[in-house]
Amino acid sequence: MGHIFKNKFEVKDKKGIGSLNETIYHGHHLELDRPIIIKVLPESADMTDEITQRFLRGIKLAASLRHPNIVAVLDAGEENGMRFFVTNHEQGFYLNEYLEHRGQLEEMESVHLVQGLAEALEYAWDEQKIVHRNVCPNTILIAKGNVPMLTDFGLAKSLGTDAKLTLQGYAVGDPLYMSPEQAKGAVVDLRSDIYCLGLVFYQLLTGKPPFSEGTPVEIMQAHISKPHAPVNERNRRVSDACSAVIDKMLRKDPDERYQSWKEVVKDYNALLNAKPPAALSKNLPKGVKEKIRRESIDEVERKYKREMEHLKLELARDAKRRFKRNMIILAIVVNAMIIAAFFLYMDWKKNSDGAAGASRDAENTDFIPTE
Repeated sequence: MGHIFKNKFEVKDKKGIGSLNETIYHGHHLELDRPIIIKVLPESADMTDEITQRFLRGIKLAASLRHPNIVAVLDAGEENGMRFFVTNHEQGFYLNEYLEHRGQLEEMESVHLVQGLAEALEYAWDEQKIVHRNVCPNTILIAKGNVPMLTDFGLAKSLGTDAKLTLQGYAVGDPLYMSPEQAKGAVVDLRSDIYCLGLVFYQLLTGKPPFSEGTPVEIMQAHISKPHAPVNERNRRVSDACSAVIDKMLRKDPDERYQSWKEVVKDYNALLNAKPPAALSKNLPKGVKEKIRRESIDEVERKYKREMEHLKLELARDAKRRFKRNMIILAIVVNAMIIAAFFLYMDWKKNSDGAAGASRDAENTDFIPTE
């Protein structure tokens, strides 16, 4: 505590431990006078260790990314045997904390969250061929304004710039959020991240990932060979269209999943606009297609009814506000009239009393005897 890296990054209190066993601290940027996050690798780690290589590679890749749904890396380096990197400090909660408070989410909110993450992963893949390899609630921040942001590219691998570190035969990541390829220790690409985001999407809607019981090895084996329960069997409020999108993201064979992030984002947009997911409907039986189409029409009707109810409520509130305003104005006018009438009456009474007094004086004068 109190250590300062590069004469400008001051270490404050400890926040926790990251996915690579790095220590995470709250910090302060002395030059810019703002809060930051500092991640430090254990001093005992050797530069040739697998962990350190992944850590340094993650820093290098993350520092090249600038996207509204990615927490920006500000700086990195090594000082007195300590390897560190610095990121922006974003206000919010990690998704695991967010779900502890919220439980399972509604479909539309869930789609909005995963859409932002998919766009960030699409950007990382298009720019640097980056596979995050660790998409899970512990690396997803729900920032101010309910904006989802990816953190911790410490497990990321760039196929374009770092082909030597393929990690074949070595499983990397949290077993709860691992793709079948990761569980096998095989080479991965963007389709592995698609599977992992599908696991997160599943948890948003049901409260837990599809495989959560058993030992880590049993869970990894489930990812490899065990079919998942469709999400709308665990949560009946989830539409068939949304469930079908998740099913495709969670196919065991990468060739049967979405083949690009563009396809994923396209189907997310279809869900948000109450349209059938185009990429899926080609392969669905006619009966399921019709059911999804009917659900989409019903959703449009529900949205219209909600909007009309909201409009009616606003009109009623506006009428109530106008009535209240008019009553206030009327009360002011009436009170003003009463006050004016009171003063007119008082003025009339004063004049009337004066005239009556003058008349009496005149009468008294008439009866004075003369000589």
